[in-house]
Amino acid sequence: MKRILSLGITALLIGLILTKSISAIVLKSKPQLNKQSLQTPILNIKIKKEILNEIKTTKDKILIVDKVIGDRSVKYWEHVIDNIFVINDSMLLHIDLEYRRVLHYKRSWSNIEVITLRFGDGKFEGEYYWKRKVVFPDEDDCGIFYTFNDKQEYPLFCWEVRYVDGNTLFYDLNETPIGYGVTAPSERGFVLQGYGDLKWRYWRENAQDWYNRWFDAINSIKCPSINQISYFIKNETTNTKAFYVIAHSGGESSRFLADQNTYYTANQLHYDMENRSPMKLAFLCCCEAMNNTGPETLSYEFRKGELNGTVTIGYVGMGHCPDWIQSLYWQDYLFQKIDEGYTIKKAFDRACAQYPIIADYVRFIGDFNLKIKDDISRVSNYSNNYNIKLNFQSCLAFQKIALIIALIASISRFVAINSESSSFEKNIIAISSCGIIVTKSNAPTYPPL
Repeated sequence: MKRILSLGITALLIGLILTKSISAIVLKSKPQLNKQSLQTPILNIKIKKEILNEIKTTKDKILIVDKVIGDRSVKYWEHVIDNIFVINDSMLLHIDLEYRRVLHYKRSWSNIEVITLRFGDGKFEGEYYWKRKVVFPDEDDCGIFYTFNDKQEYPLFCWEVRYVDGNTLFYDLNETPIGYGVTAPSERGFVLQGYGDLKWRYWRENAQDWYNRWFDAINSIKCPSINQISYFIKNETTNTKAFYVIAHSGGESSRFLADQNTYYTANQLHYDMENRSPMKLAFLCCCEAMNNTGPETLSYEFRKGELNGTVTIGYVGMGHCPDWIQSLYWQDYLFQKIDEGYTIKKAFDRACAQYPIIADYVRFIGDFNLKIKDDISRVSNYSNNYNIKLNFQSCLAFQKIALIIALIASISRFVAINSESSSFEKNIIAISSCGIIVTKSNAPTYPPL
């Protein structure tokens, strides 16, 4: 009884602290990178009218996505003031197709005024996909994916330009370069310390964390050679079940840049896959990886032309995506849903609904009913992340406290479950700008370079 009382008091105190921090966020109305400042669970359907009214009365919004994804209707707005995009500001709404219920609502919106500004003509050298005017409300909005040369004053108004080589550069109002973003996997590959941007390691490490839950062990090789990649695909002793790569593709669906000078091609993959079963999951984070999926493409060869018991997921023209870095959060959400026991296809749909700006730049091919983890009882509780960010003013305090208690229980279950070792299928191979990752029971000796 004392223990229960203690937990209750702790939950109440945390709830009060949370309420204070949420109020502060509401007052500032400033979104944070990778933080959901408003998320409404299905239990709060009674506030549907307030949600729809809030969306309706929100000014300076542009509807970017309005489509059906999976089993829900998805609408996604971005904050645009006088043709200036406000970085990290957006609204996301999910509506149930059958009953028209609000399934999910997320809002991050800055209270910012745009003063009279004089941008240059926007004439930039070099070939680029697009350019746009943007504003970073605060330095925190730069996160880890945007780097500026000198100390800047915020809100920071500037030009954002996406070049065809994948580079994203920022220019001040006088069109002088002041910073850059993480390089997108582009149609025209270029070499930077291996075969891609060093910050791609965040994508690779995220995949590594999730795969480590589903398979036995992880190995990482920096800048793999063709021989090393082939070894882990075709060698029976490695029993590789899944593959992950983030790299440049040189504008083709039949290759990716394996190391500094060499492409790994679909022809080589055809040979490597010849005497083995289709790859259960191949995750291809290359700009044009899934633009084509027929014979002599990576997708086709990983599946050996099959659509049962195998899946490929990958990018389609990702170099064009204005906010491509959301693909990291999209990927993480997809893996979380897989970990919860969803089929890969349903996890894919849910991730696209959660990050709709990515939906038109990714593709799924393969078995709609395939799961990575077939036994639901073995699904880890790691993914039970309640994301308690209910800043909607109509939410009651006791709802927050209830969710806090649920979170504490979830953490307890996570600690208990992860204290026991478990293994699923044996192997995965993953490649990124920083290395190749392989999971296995016993690490084999690396093949010669």
